Amino acid sequence: MCGIAGFISNNKSNNINLKNLGKNFCENLHHRGPDDCGFWIDEHKKNLLSHTRLSILDLDQRSNQPMTDNKNGFVLVYNGEIYNWKNLKEELIINGYKFLTESDTEVLLKGYQFWGKNILNKLEGMFSFAIYNNKTKELFCARDRIGKKPFVYSETQCGFAFASEIPALIANKEYFGLSLEIDNSSIFSLFGKNFRQISEPNSIYKNIKKLKPGHAVIVNEGKIKKIFQWWKPQSNFSDTIEFSPRNLRKIIEKAIITRCNADVEVGAFLSGGVDSSTISFIAGKTLSNNLKTYALGFDSDDEDLKRAREYSK
Repeated sequence: MCGIAGFISNNKSNNINLKNLGKNFCENLHHRGPDDCGFWIDEHKKNLLSHTRLSILDLDQRSNQPMTDNKNGFVLVYNGEIYNWKNLKEELIINGYKFLTESDTEVLLKGYQFWGKNILNKLEGMFSFAIYNNKTKELFCARDRIGKKPFVYSETQCGFAFASEIPALIANKEYFGLSLEIDNSSIFSLFGKNFRQISEPNSIYKNIKKLKPGHAVIVNEGKIKKIFQWWKPQSNFSDTIEFSPRNLRKIIEKAIITRCNADVEVGAFLSGGVDSSTISFIAGKTLSNNLKTYALGFDSDDEDLKRAREYSK
């Protein structure tokens, strides 16, 4: 889990101290990425991208973010993991790209340069990211297919602000003129439909939105130009895959094995139920049984803890 944030000016306000804003974003999102933090400000001091890193792949400092390509004018902040990054990297190398790191971040950055927005259909993983083109002044942001990684934003009187979490925007509302008027319709939706959360694209505030899963947004000079859906579930899914216990097991094993790829220790949440036990069992085999499991309960007699402890042993 990493933290991303940024601000793209619409040129109506040139008095924003982006250096202080970048430092604030790093502090606001430190809990999401305690291993490193940094921010990028363009030469005209109008635009900012910020990142806090939780290191999973390629622990080298060269993989820290924001990741820049000064030659081609691209800057990236990204939260998530691209599971098929090695295959994409090989394809990019064939097409003449050279790499300085062993990170999925660099693959995403150079993959966007090569495939453009079409890279979204090639990505297998969980992600939210923002790529700024310093030449065209365009910001391209996207969220993964089912929204595992968060992305919230606001178009204000000063420009376009975004972050991984709403509190990061609220804490810096004075910088970009963010109004925090409560959205009563969202409150109604919360009580009338789902007590757990307010559905995308809305939030509890009128001027803060959540990018929908499988959607992307294009911003130019601080103004939203387009929001579009880049993925939706296939209606003919059952026609392309034969559903059987054997195929289901293969699909689950492939998904779990892919997610065990890391340069740090891998663990699993284990409640003792069917889902977490299946995941822990396959992950344990993949990692030669070198898997630590974790469970949360209210007391030692908690039923989940009992099942988790028994299954872990």
